[in-house]
Amino acid sequence: MTVIRRLDAVLEDTKDEVLRMKEKLDKSGNINQTEALCRTAKQSFCNMSKFRLKDLTSRASQQKLKIYFLAYLEGFSPNVQEILKKFKFHVQTDTMADANILGAVIEKFVSPSILYRLLSALTIPIPYITEQAEPAVCSPFRNHLAMYQV
Repeated sequence: MTVIRRLDAVLEDTKDEVLRMKEKLDKSGNINQTEALCRTAKQSFCNMSKFRLKDLTSRASQQKLKIYFLAYLEGFSPNVQEILKKFKFHVQTDTMADANILGAVIEKFVSPSILYRLLSALTIPIPYITEQAEPAVCSPFRNHLAMYQV
């Protein structure tokens, strides 16, 4: 969840732009959207689902929450999909949903105090996680870190 929340935080500022671009690409019939959406996100990865992690905290039933959360995960670009696969995150999602704690876990991870701790404690830049080493993509962390300082 730490990795997912960190990715989500980096993409937060450009999420609306990415969704608008996705809509344009869908209307034009473009099926190879990843590169354009990553450029729009100003990152080496993107999430093209209509959900933000924080949007999932208020979903009513655990079954719907699980469906929406899986759609959110599937919205990540292929490089992030590889990471999720290595962490076996779909299995973990099933486990959390079966234990009826998925909503509570998501809620904890979208808390501003948790985000501040995640961004300040983790020192591995996102480009290394996605194996796309570009120093410019680290700058969003500084913005998010400053925003959540207490």
